Amino acid sequence: MRPKVKFCGMTRSKDILAAEALGVEYVGFVFVPSSPRSISLPKALELRSSVRSARIVAVFETTANVERCVEELRPDFIQLYDDRCLVSHLSSMTIRAFRGLPSVDRVSEALDKYPYVLIDKRPGRSETDFTCIAVLPAAVRKRLFLSGGLHTANVKKFTKGIQPYALDCARGIESSPGVKDIKRMASFLSSLSS
Repeated sequence: MRPKVKFCGMTRSKDILAAEALGVEYVGFVFVPSSPRSISLPKALELRSSVRSARIVAVFETTANVERCVEELRPDFIQLYDDRCLVSHLSSMTIRAFRGLPSVDRVSEALDKYPYVLIDKRPGRSETDFTCIAVLPAAVRKRLFLSGGLHTANVKKFTKGIQPYALDCARGIESSPGVKDIKRMASFLSSLSS
């Protein structure tokens, strides 16, 4: 059975509909102003009406505006890179994200508080250090969203070696930032089962 899949950085309704038609389990809305995929809360609320079956993940760099977004957008999860000042009642819906591979102790501490972790590439890198992630304990990898440089040509190899809970892809399925390509989305998913 393939891992769950999250297509992140959704900015158009038709891309959400296409992702769901392909069987994607999660769609991500980015609320990080420096990201080319960032959207406003009003835009996210508009896009939310297109979501039928996927679970919504709201992505934040910091805890600023998280509570307002949760109240208005009602996402299934929040993905957070900096969890300082996070209100405890949001812990059960938080995917704790890391840029680069933290220590096993740090990941384990995060999994004591949150249901999932996500490991992304370090700033300035083109992809995550997938080789190092593969040696994380299986108990960690079973609750891991793998991110940072996945695309059709490498996803099967790294999925097989790491066996994460879920895969997270944005750039690898786009024709330009925030604009998903249906053929690339389909190829990404079909490469997992080939």
